[in-house]
Amino acid sequence: MLKKSLLIGIPIVVALAIVVAIVVPPRLAHASAIETKAIGVWQETDSPQAYKLVIRPDSGAASGVAYTVTYPRSFKVPFYAGLDGDEIHIWGENTGDVVWVVTYDEKNDTLTLARPGDWSEQHTLKRISD
Repeated sequence: MLKKSLLIGIPIVVALAIVVAIVVPPRLAHASAIETKAIGVWQETDSPQAYKLVIRPDSGAASGVAYTVTYPRSFKVPFYAGLDGDEIHIWGENTGDVVWVVTYDEKNDTLTLARPGDWSEQHTLKRISD
């Protein structure tokens, strides 16, 4: 009787372990929307200058998700940026100096660009192209 229970129970436990191994990791690896949705060309909607912001993936990044950002309002050359939770942090001349924080509004497909810390300067941007 015990042998029969083991012969039935072991395959069930193995099958459950296989299902958990297949289903759980993709759910744990779920990326935030900003990771992929922020990539593209955006334009300010709240200023007469209507500066464009371009976010591109940086394939040469050593680790983590990294981007190259062009934003003439703030800098003449592309700057680097990295994912931090549900935000993209645009770094200044070094990675310890965050000059802009980008958040994504999935409902409206817009970005908010703000100065870190006091959020003294903010801009809303709409998507122009991917």
